[in-house]
Amino acid sequence: MSLKSIAIIAHDNYKDDVVDWARKNQPVLKQFHLYCTGTTGGRIAKAVEGLHVTRLLSGPLGGDQQIGALAAEKKIDGIIFFIDPMTAHPTMSTSKRSSDWRSCTKFPWL
Repeated sequence: MSLKSIAIIAHDNYKDDVVDWARKNQPVLKQFHLYCTGTTGGRIAKAVEGLHVTRLLSGPLGGDQQIGALAAEKKIDGIIFFIDPMTAHPTMSTSKRSSDWRSCTKFPWL
């Protein structure tokens, strides 16, 4: 049986939060293969033992696009994004930023 895969992205102001969240959810997350943007993946892998983490490029350097490609090719089963809607990001348009605060996804397995 192969592991289901999820992607995890966290904006800079949420790096500590994503690590705390991963620690708290380690028993569930170890059942998945995690694809993470560069810094997020490095911090999670260093802080939480026993997880299957593949680090991609840093988000602004192509990691966001890599995750988008994995999603388009149906190679991941979900994306968890710790979004900072109050800070400008080079890979997000103004209209996208203004609507992000409403984003919410429920994961029944977390």
